[in-house]
Amino acid sequence: MKPPTNLLRTAVVVAAVLLLASSAVGAAETWTTGPAGATYETDSGLRVTPTVDHGAPQDPFNGSDTLVLSDATFTASGSASLDVDQINGSRTELSAIDAASNPITIDPDDKSEISVSGSVTALSFSDATIDGTTQFTYSADGSGSITVTGLAPDTDFAAATTGGDVLETGTTDADGTATISVDAATDEDVVLLEPTAPVVDASSATPTDGAQVTARSINFSIDVSDGDFATAAGDELDATFYLDGDAIANNTLTADGTTTASAEIPVGGPHEWSVEVTDAYGRTTTSETFTFDVPARLEIMNESAPSERIQSDGSAEVTFFSEDGDTVITRPVENGTVDFAGIPTDQEFIAQIDAAGYSPRRVVIPSLIEQQTAYFLPESASSAQIVFTLNDDTGRFTPESTRLYVEKPISVNNSTEFRIVTADTFGASGEFTTVLEDDSRYRLRVVNEEGETRTLGSYTTSGDAFAELPIGQVQISSDVGSGGVAFNAALQEVETEEGTQRVIKIVYRDPSEATDELTLSVVNATSGEELRPETTETGPYGRYIETIPLPAGAPEDVSYEVTWSAERNGDTLGTTVEVGEIGPTIDGVEVDGRIQGLIGYLTILGFTSLTVIRSPRLAPIVAVATAVAVTTIGVVTIPPSAIGIGGAIAVMAFIGGGDPLYG
Repeated sequence: MKPPTNLLRTAVVVAAVLLLASSAVGAAETWTTGPAGATYETDSGLRVTPTVDHGAPQDPFNGSDTLVLSDATFTASGSASLDVDQINGSRTELSAIDAASNPITIDPDDKSEISVSGSVTALSFSDATIDGTTQFTYSADGSGSITVTGLAPDTDFAAATTGGDVLETGTTDADGTATISVDAATDEDVVLLEPTAPVVDASSATPTDGAQVTARSINFSIDVSDGDFATAAGDELDATFYLDGDAIANNTLTADGTTTASAEIPVGGPHEWSVEVTDAYGRTTTSETFTFDVPARLEIMNESAPSERIQSDGSAEVTFFSEDGDTVITRPVENGTVDFAGIPTDQEFIAQIDAAGYSPRRVVIPSLIEQQTAYFLPESASSAQIVFTLNDDTGRFTPESTRLYVEKPISVNNSTEFRIVTADTFGASGEFTTVLEDDSRYRLRVVNEEGETRTLGSYTTSGDAFAELPIGQVQISSDVGSGGVAFNAALQEVETEEGTQRVIKIVYRDPSEATDELTLSVVNATSGEELRPETTETGPYGRYIETIPLPAGAPEDVSYEVTWSAERNGDTLGTTVEVGEIGPTIDGVEVDGRIQGLIGYLTILGFTSLTVIRSPRLAPIVAVATAVAVTTIGVVTIPPSAIGIGGAIAVMAFIGGGDPLYG
């Protein structure tokens, strides 16, 4: 009897299924799809809960402490737990991590193996590499650690947050493993990089190696760069400047750039400076050591031959007095020089020099930084003894505290500069006696104890003489302009012992006393002859006054160009002013510009008032004519446009007036 057809067919299908199943044993694992939210627990106590759909092998437990899900292996030797929010893809994302008792190792097939321990509560990581980009993001409610494998072996590394906090520095082991300690944080991005040391550019150093420094304050600068600035974590550099072994400044840099420092000038002689730069990863770069020199000697020059040092027999000495007069230092003159080693070179000093074969002279040097030379006249040179006396009408230049500087134009480095040849206070007697080279031109400058300076102009020696130096009240005729300063130059006549003298008087005023340098020159506009070579005066200035005598017999119809420029608050101001008329004086005394203007306007008003009584029609014509007259002689300055408009109105009033010409 044959079996039923349906039963036979069923048996065949079952046999085929069993045959296929048996042939597949050992060839591949059977995977199933697990639902989101399912929790797997190993015999060791590791609990893993995927929060998304996932794949699982027929037997996901690979031993007592390991779980395999969707091509990722999770291992813990004891009680631990985590949620898996994403397994495959660019990142593996874990949350609700509890690895406080036992570390958890996560090893996706497509990424580096990573382990967490301690108080880490969440982790999102990609396939790790040391390339300066973000490698993982973590959260923690305390301290913990994250161990990354699969890195380059035996490689220096640093782990830092994108906020710049350095978590770990070290070297990977031979297997390419690095352990990073972390602190409490939320969603902190961590960068892995191979840190580089800062670079200090020696070619950018200021002052340069071997420089001669001639400033009261030294400014140091050098360029610094760091490749780590370009990483996602950035870097922070700590730059320390050293002067003669002592730290003088410390700066922080967070980008490539120039770091700077400043220091007051030290004593004369050679000095050393350097900079040490340390980055956030502990790498330090020290620049080379740069040297610079601060002037350390005073050269005693022959005034008759300014490029030659004096030839002394070794018996000369220079005595230095401190500014307060409490310190006296005596140094010998050797080969025409005085050694300043160990003496502050940014302070004013007085030198009394007595050298065989040279006229004794007392000289004030503002500082060795500003002037490294003193000039002395050979006894064999034609000389004149001059007694300068001070006649001060202002009450601000008392003889006891006012110092006279006698300066001479001397060629230095192919340019002419005024150099102090002698200086001292007038003293209680109001006199200053000195020996100058005969038939030579000098410039005289006085400074009171408040620092107010008056440059009194040129003085040419012509035998022994008594020379009175008058200081009168000076008013500047122009208002302070938009640049914050006022400048005026005028041709005037002054009375001297020899008679009337034509001079150009220059007045510069800066109410803010912010002018660092003032450069002046005066030339004959016709012939180009220099009355005053271009020279820069070093401030700061609030007021500067200089009187420049015109050459004897100079034609009265010649004009002069006065060119000035001022360095003020980092800006340069200046222009050229042409002068050629004698400004008004009363008995040789200058008239205050405001009083002078008042006189002019009262003159116009007076003539107009007198005329209007006789003829109202004629009064406007007289007013304009008077304005032209007082402007022409320089009493006031009325713009030509104003005079033109006034004249037109006066003519219209005259023509259109109906009243008789004379009342």
